[in-house]
Amino acid sequence: MTAGRRGWTVYCEKGASDVIEAMPPALKDSVIRFFCDFAVAGGLAAETGGSPPGRPLDDARLEFRMVVDGTSMFFDYLVLADIKEFRVTNMIWLG
Repeated sequence: MTAGRRGWTVYCEKGASDVIEAMPPALKDSVIRFFCDFAVAGGLAAETGGSPPGRPLDDARLEFRMVVDGTSMFFDYLVLADIKEFRVTNMIWLG
């Protein structure tokens, strides 16, 4: 899921990807669109010195937790600025 060739990307580790694959098709499509928008907004924040979306989980502000408004889903992610990637390490969907 990318925001563009030169933009930031969102990479979901296997556990998070399995959660997305278990979702009904309409929700799965919505989550994929969310992550594309997330890559754009989060990348812009990171590049302009702001904080990416979510609550920081460490003092270095490299790991975050994001609760997706209006859903029963949250995920943890790492900011890998050197490769312009948000790596989703864990996802919970209460389906």
